Amino acid sequence: MKGGGGIVCFSQECLYFPSPLTDASIENIIELSSLLVRTEDPCENVVAFKVLSAVRNRYGVQPSVGLIFAGECVRVKFMLDIRRLRRLAARRGGVEEGAVELPDAGTRDEVFVDICVVPREVMAPYESVSGFFGGDCSSKGPSGPDVAAAFWKQRGRVQARERNAVRCALRCIYGELGVPDSLVMKRSHGKVEGLVEGCETAAVEKAPAAQPQLGSAVRNAGGEVSPPSTALRSRHSPKGAGDQTAASASPLVYSPVNCASGTVPSGRCSNGYEAAVGEASRMTNVIAPDSGREMYSLLSVFLLYKVPFPVCCILLFLSFLCGIIE
Repeated sequence: MKGGGGIVCFSQECLYFPSPLTDASIENIIELSSLLVRTEDPCENVVAFKVLSAVRNRYGVQPSVGLIFAGECVRVKFMLDIRRLRRLAARRGGVEEGAVELPDAGTRDEVFVDICVVPREVMAPYESVSGFFGGDCSSKGPSGPDVAAAFWKQRGRVQARERNAVRCALRCIYGELGVPDSLVMKRSHGKVEGLVEGCETAAVEKAPAAQPQLGSAVRNAGGEVSPPSTALRSRHSPKGAGDQTAASASPLVYSPVNCASGTVPSGRCSNGYEAAVGEASRMTNVIAPDSGREMYSLLSVFLLYKVPFPVCCILLFLSFLCGIIE
């Protein structure tokens, strides 16, 4: 499209914001292409741009300043975050005018872009910086936005009828007509949505409700936290990847009688009995076949039963007394 006073070409001349406005942030990505001819001298025909707005803090721009080398292009992102505007309106009580007012179909905002050809003597000191004109972001020297910001700070805004400089206006249109296909709608949590064909507003799907995960604690009506739970798999059902995932996600200690897998996560047993059951169940998976697994598990409960240390002390003391009496 035309624009830029013969210096820069804009991919679109307006900023489109489909209505009705929702909590989704809307992004307009505009490409600024330099119309100047590239020469052997990289310091010539370098263009600097700066984005300005009549309404403060309503629109976000990235980047707001920068350089466009001859024959190259730069993409500028114009963003409208309705959720941020609503937070500002709630914080300020809706009294102040300007940015905190939510835009509607009657809003007539304009965003200005100052374009200027940077003199060669300004760019000459950066010719010796490696990777500066090649767009190498890994260079430790000054970047293009830093140089452009210093240039605009020294020069000032573009005035009317200046040579090698022009101010372009981008109109903000709120509605459903004339919306281009290049428009990007982005949800607040980061998922990008494309615009629906036919110049309709992109429908932002409602995020599905979070499903409770296996092994997560459940809080009941009384305020107490109940232990996590999960469905037990049948002993005759084949063991798959889904069972392994559920077993790894749940911190429960399974009984070898009720759970066919018979695996006990290490470091999760509360006493010696459960530890013994876990060792026996792991041995069952390797040695015992499926038909005799349950019987072997029952025997291991009695054979590998560990008597607590206090009980052993009492039994020894009673045995000693019996020996003395006899």
